[in-house]
Amino acid sequence: MGLAGALGAAAATVLGMFLFAGLAPEADDVAGANSTTTSTTLPPVAFPEVLVASPSGVRVEGISSRRVGFACAERAIDDLVGGFIVDLCDAGIVHMTADGEEVQVAGERFELHFVERIGFAEAPLAVAFDKYPMMDSMDAVGYDVELRTGDIDSIPRFSWYAASPRIQALVGFDLGDWVVAEGCMQIQSIDLGDETKSVGCGDTEEPVVAAAVTATKPQVAYISRTRAATYVLRILALDTDETVASVRLEGEPLSLDYDGQFAVVAFVGPDGVRSTVIDVDSYAKREFDGLASLVREPITRSG
Repeated sequence: MGLAGALGAAAATVLGMFLFAGLAPEADDVAGANSTTTSTTLPPVAFPEVLVASPSGVRVEGISSRRVGFACAERAIDDLVGGFIVDLCDAGIVHMTADGEEVQVAGERFELHFVERIGFAEAPLAVAFDKYPMMDSMDAVGYDVELRTGDIDSIPRFSWYAASPRIQALVGFDLGDWVVAEGCMQIQSIDLGDETKSVGCGDTEEPVVAAAVTATKPQVAYISRTRAATYVLRILALDTDETVASVRLEGEPLSLDYDGQFAVVAFVGPDGVRSTVIDVDSYAKREFDGLASLVREPITRSG
């Protein structure tokens, strides 16, 4: 994937050139924030590794917890090939490769959002968006992880995007009317065929603020804002159109990650950013200081 082609593919995929084209429970019915987190009759939950960014740097938390570098970071995401990409505090976005090379990805006015294999692309693509978008458009950086090159392009404005080879979810843009639509999530998937599923797009529906998808299941994780100004995480099964898990969240969500069993939600609060890893089967939770995301491929670079 070439320099301009990588970003062009991202922009086109984001805005409608996808792979193809139930009712959530009421807020009072969702599992509370203080739901039982462990059970004496169930084995302990084996939580996954997460990559955590904080003012103290970047670290891997899990079986082999370790620091992997930098003095201060706002967000870090593994690059799917043994390294990671980090959004530094007031210092732009850097790719730290598995072989130790440090590559500049984007400047300070951009913020890192995701690293995915978009559509059928074989190479992972990192995407960063302008912190200060225009009314209807914004600049985006597409960075090819394997070629270690990137480029900037202008695309229509939306608020959230999530991708996997089978499912893509776009929040904040109406693909039908081709307009910015805050709170509206539209899902396209292999399993939906030519259908586009909309969530939060009606006037009486709770607006969607974040979404995440997984390559392992036909599911979309999303966070919506209730009429009481609280937030709820829901897991939507596309094959049955049912909500298979839901939990009320404490705090204002900043990011969302999901792998089919675990959801990772970061919150911003008076004491900084904290993250909660939630097992959506048992609602068991684990807390971290800093912004956490799932480690999808082992990070081979040592600190």
